[in-house]
Amino acid sequence: ACRVWMGATWAVVPFAAQYLFTDEPPDGLGLSASSVAAVGSLVVSPWLVKSLYGILSDTTPIRGLHRTPYIVIAIVVGAVGYVSMLVLPMGNLLLLGLALVNFSSALADVMMDAVLAEKTRLHPQLGGALQTLSFGVGGVVKIGISSLKGYLVRALGMRALFGLTLGSLLPALSVLGLGWISETPTTSPLPRGSLAEACASTG
Repeated sequence: ACRVWMGATWAVVPFAAQYLFTDEPPDGLGLSASSVAAVGSLVVSPWLVKSLYGILSDTTPIRGLHRTPYIVIAIVVGAVGYVSMLVLPMGNLLLLGLALVNFSSALADVMMDAVLAEKTRLHPQLGGALQTLSFGVGGVVKIGISSLKGYLVRALGMRALFGLTLGSLLPALSVLGLGWISETPTTSPLPRGSLAEACASTG
């Protein structure tokens, strides 16, 4: 279900961002080609440091949980980002909303990969099927929305795409509500300095 959200994000966000960057006001920001390159790199920067999210969740559990709280954070931040893209007036604040959207999707992507890896370790005979199902769902959603997004932009405007992606958060919420992640809290504290040591080991 979380891959439904990710599939919608992969289909919508890069496409809608191009409209936001290049359309002339009041429909977009009217950025030049050089500005689009600079701003585009800035708003996708959360993806460039995604390995840090995995290190943080591995070494810093929240209430004993390594994945679920971070998925909740991703959903909340994503909802704030999508709502801001829907309601804020056209201006530079929309870039902050877009950065929040990218941060939430990058964080969720890392957490879902970690959950998938853990499930595969527990059930190695199902590893291939789990990966196929997970990425297959995301791919099907991406293809489906990609086939419709041009019509949606023409009929409802660029912002409608972010409303669609906001709705895709509901399946992710259902996963948490139904307890499908079934994460067991850890009871043993991590050694001091473990986060710094993990970060240093990646350098």
